[in-house]
Amino acid sequence: MAAGPVTVAAASLGATGMNVLLRMISQEVIAKRRSRGLPILACNTSAPNIPGSLGDTVIVPLSSQPAAVRNLVDGNDFIADDDVEVSATVCLDNHHYTRIQISELARTQSDPVGLMSLLSGRLNSLLNDVENTVIDYLSANIVASVGTFGVNPTYATFVQARQALANAVTPNNDIAGFVDPDTYATMLQIAQIYQASQRGLNTQPSPAMIAGEQAGAVRPYLMAAGYPYYECTGVGSFGSSGVANLLFHKDAALFANKPIGQFTQVGHRRVSQLVDGIWITMTEGWDNDSQSETLTFECLFGITIGRNDFGVRILA
Repeated sequence: MAAGPVTVAAASLGATGMNVLLRMISQEVIAKRRSRGLPILACNTSAPNIPGSLGDTVIVPLSSQPAAVRNLVDGNDFIADDDVEVSATVCLDNHHYTRIQISELARTQSDPVGLMSLLSGRLNSLLNDVENTVIDYLSANIVASVGTFGVNPTYATFVQARQALANAVTPNNDIAGFVDPDTYATMLQIAQIYQASQRGLNTQPSPAMIAGEQAGAVRPYLMAAGYPYYECTGVGSFGSSGVANLLFHKDAALFANKPIGQFTQVGHRRVSQLVDGIWITMTEGWDNDSQSETLTFECLFGITIGRNDFGVRILA
C-alpha cells in the first residue's frame, strides 16, 4: 500500500484519528496475511462482531461429513447422505499484543514512509506471534503422522499423507499443507512435485491463500499428491525431534477471535477492525510500566482441534 500523508499528534490520536489509522493499517494486515499464506487462512474461522474478553467461548460450525459405507442386500456399497452439521466450542484463551509509545509515532509524523515502516514492523511481529501459536498447537495436537523425524520426506511420504486423509473420508476441498523452508527446498528437488501459483483478484479471492488484494499479485506453492503446500516460516522444530509439517482440512483446525471490549477508564480509547477475517483491536491509553502514552495492537483468539483425523503431520 502506498504511503500517504499521516499526522499523529503526540498528545492524543483522538477517536477519529484512531479509526483513520486503523483503516489505513488494516490494508497492511491484509497484504501481509495473504502474501505470507498464514495457516490461519486455512483454518475454519469464526469472528463474531461481539466484544469479548479472555476466557470467552465461540461456537464454530463444522461442515457435514459423509456417513460410513453401507451395504445393500445385493452387496453393492454406497455412501449414505452426509451427516448433519455439528459444531465445536473454541475458548479465547490467547491475548497477544504489541505496544508502541506515542512519542515514537510523533517522531515519525513528518515521515509517512518511516511511520508505515514502524507500524508494519509491529503488526508483522503480532501476526508472527499469532501464527506461531496456531502452528505450535496444531503440531502438538494433530495425532496422525507420516514420515520420520530427521529424514527428508519423499514423494511417497506425501502420498501417504493424502491417503491418511482419504481414509478419514475427509472432504477433498479446503485442504492445505504448510512446510518449513528446508522441507520446501527438499520438495523442489522431487520430480513428481511441481510449482504453481495463484493470482490475486480485485475481489475476495478464492481460495483464500491467494497473495495480495491487488489484481496480479501471486502466491507460489507446490503441488504434491494433489494438494497445495505453502512455505511457512512458522513451521519449525518440534522439540528436539525434528520438524512437524502439516497437511489439514479446515475442520481439523478451528480458529476463533473477537474484538476486545471497551475500556471503562477515562482517557482510554479502543477501536477494532475486522481485517480479512481476523479482529485487530487498537488501544490508546496510559501505560503505568513505561509511564507514557501508548498505542497497542491486540488480538484475542483461540485455537482448537475440530476433527483430528482431518489432519496429518509430515515429519522431517
